[in-house]
Amino acid sequence: MYKSKNFLKNIFKYLIFILIFFIPLLSRMRIEYSGGLIIGFSLIIYLLCFFKLIKINTDEIFLISFVIFYFISAFLSKEREISFVWSGYILSWAAFYYFGKKIKDDRKIVSNILILSLIFVLSYCFWQFFIIFPATREYFAKHTEIAGNFSSNVYSSIRLYGTFLYPNSLAAYFILISGVMWSSIFNKNKIYKVRIVILTIIWLIISFFIWQTGSRVGIIIWLVEVLFIIIILFKSSKKISLIIFTTTFIGILISTVYLKLNQNENIETILERKISTNTTISAKLLTYLGSLKIIKNHPIVGCGPGNFSHYYAQYRPEKQRDLPHSAHNIFLDIAANAGIISLIFFLLFIIFSLKNTIKNPLIFVSLFMLLLHSCADWNFKNIGIALLFFFLLGLYRDEETKHIIKVRFSKILSIVLIILVIISIYFQVRSGIAGMYFQKAEEEFYFNNRQKAVVYFETAINFNPYRAEYYIKAAFAQSTLRNTKDYFKKALEYAPDWNEPYYHLARISLLENNIEEAKYYIKEALQLFPSSEKIILLNDSLSNLQ
Repeated sequence: MYKSKNFLKNIFKYLIFILIFFIPLLSRMRIEYSGGLIIGFSLIIYLLCFFKLIKINTDEIFLISFVIFYFISAFLSKEREISFVWSGYILSWAAFYYFGKKIKDDRKIVSNILILSLIFVLSYCFWQFFIIFPATREYFAKHTEIAGNFSSNVYSSIRLYGTFLYPNSLAAYFILISGVMWSSIFNKNKIYKVRIVILTIIWLIISFFIWQTGSRVGIIIWLVEVLFIIIILFKSSKKISLIIFTTTFIGILISTVYLKLNQNENIETILERKISTNTTISAKLLTYLGSLKIIKNHPIVGCGPGNFSHYYAQYRPEKQRDLPHSAHNIFLDIAANAGIISLIFFLLFIIFSLKNTIKNPLIFVSLFMLLLHSCADWNFKNIGIALLFFFLLGLYRDEETKHIIKVRFSKILSIVLIILVIISIYFQVRSGIAGMYFQKAEEEFYFNNRQKAVVYFETAINFNPYRAEYYIKAAFAQSTLRNTKDYFKKALEYAPDWNEPYYHLARISLLENNIEEAKYYIKEALQLFPSSEKIILLNDSLSNLQ
């Protein structure tokens, strides 16, 4: 019996090791698409290794309450499908926090795995920056007939993003991993000299590549973090502090010189982007203002997890031109999506859990700096950043000797969590499989392979018939106006507060010369997105018609 339990424990541990290694490498997978498969797999492990809650710590009470309120918000949402997918993702935060707590005796092994994973991420950055980017520029220089969004997207991607979706996310990853790197050089007050050499080389590469991300906030926060790391290590080893300072300086210097020598290659850098800083700050302040309007109008349960962009259109400030998918602030995001109560429990959890990592100052600094960076960016919408953050929070959390809460109804709480995990696995796996077909459909449609695109869209809808976005995109691939209209109506059925279906139905009604119907749809669209230029223009055109 003991051998069997020990075997299962080891299996559990090895599965976590595998997850932790691959999470940063699979961070380009979006949560609502193929990323759902990774989240679903994580939750299956969480379910198989579920624990009995006899007594739990204060931070765990807050985390569980946060998750439960997120699911309540999802249940009350008008777009429950996407809301349950995002709530399942939030539940995976709790799963990774639990994983970290359960294998905290293997911190050294975990740090080695994370550094190995970092090496793979940096290898991909090398390949991307020195091979893919030059080849891409050369290809488009030879094929000038290729124009439009595709070529502009390629040029905008010159900012390094590595295995992540966005350059800012790569910078956030470097912020998060820095403390783990330098805390691994110690073993019972002894310093690994060979490891210092390896980490110095890795640090030089990070110092070079973080500059290439062009992430202004990310670079500034990383430099502040480096300063804190140098100060913390100065007491134990002045030599290591000097190595970090020198390596950081050399890496940034080489990166800056490289950028200056390659100015003619249209590389968007931190140096060139400083001109638009005021514009960016203004745009983010407008986004914060719009987010606060959502919170004001939906204070208790929010607009529903994953529905931010659909609701934001109603409250977007008139001066703002873009339509963000996030508040670009983790705390505003939570409050806007799931309400103020969820935010309060999240804040309490962060305060109690972060406080318990302070005995390891390097880890504390990295976690705190990532939270600071997340006040100006959407890091927690990236699988690799969020799951790694909560894993490290659990891994380096010291056990509380106080604040232990005995839960009389622990069995009921356990059953509730198990039900939520099972629900989440179902939604994540279904969303992940459907999302893979949907992304393939978009790719085929992009390259004008409409017949193949229609087949993939239909397959995605068969797997997940409740996602409004699938119907919207599939509508554009239809060969008849009638089919297109039917798909937009289906989208409207599953997303009644989204302006896009109303707008497109108004256009179709106008083409059919059904003016009254067109006016009805455009009126609804205007209520949901009053500052939209295209909706206002169509509304003005319809108003002038007799």
